[in-house]
Amino acid sequence: MSSILLIEDNEKHLASLDDLITAGNTVDVATDFDGAMEKLFGKERYGTSNHPTFPPKYDAVLTDLNFCYGADCASSQESRTQAPLGLSVIFAAARAKIPRIGMLTDSNHQSNAISATWDFLYPDSKNPDEKRWIGSNHSRPIWQLNDSKVIMLDERDLQRLYVIDGQKFRADKTSDGFQLASKYAQQKTGIQSQFEALKAVPHSVVKDYFALNEALKTI
Repeated sequence: MSSILLIEDNEKHLASLDDLITAGNTVDVATDFDGAMEKLFGKERYGTSNHPTFPPKYDAVLTDLNFCYGADCASSQESRTQAPLGLSVIFAAARAKIPRIGMLTDSNHQSNAISATWDFLYPDSKNPDEKRWIGSNHSRPIWQLNDSKVIMLDERDLQRLYVIDGQKFRADKTSDGFQLASKYAQQKTGIQSQFEALKAVPHSVVKDYFALNEALKTI
């Protein structure tokens, strides 16, 4: 059982939260940068110029890449200005001595400058000694930051998770998650419109923080 801090501002992407809890983990959720820092350092500590040294509160931090900061978080989900604050969370979590830190994004490479650089963060094929996480679709470097191990993934690196009619579909040995969701939609009446909406959105997958945590266990 692990103690986990999860930072995600979109309720859609919290679908795997119950999987983390069912697996025996205790999970705190923050939806913005301030909330994440308060949970890492304590409300009375966050905002001071020097955070005191203390034992790490969590075994792992799982974070989104893009989310809001400060007063802008009071806006609706659609109108919030988001920034790649997950990078700052990584450094803060390493300062807080969190052993394992994972970042997961579903950002479109064509519309997000930070995500567009992700392809430059694949392992160096000319450096066989570089430590790497080996996924089902890609491998990524394992970064060492202070005493923390860090992996930064996008949704292509994991088996994709689809949610329809409140049901979660991950790949099994014979089908991927989309095929399983399609089969479910064909057999269940009244949800065809949900499935059509799922097909219409190119990046319709849900970030799978359960899978991210499982990946962290291997590094």
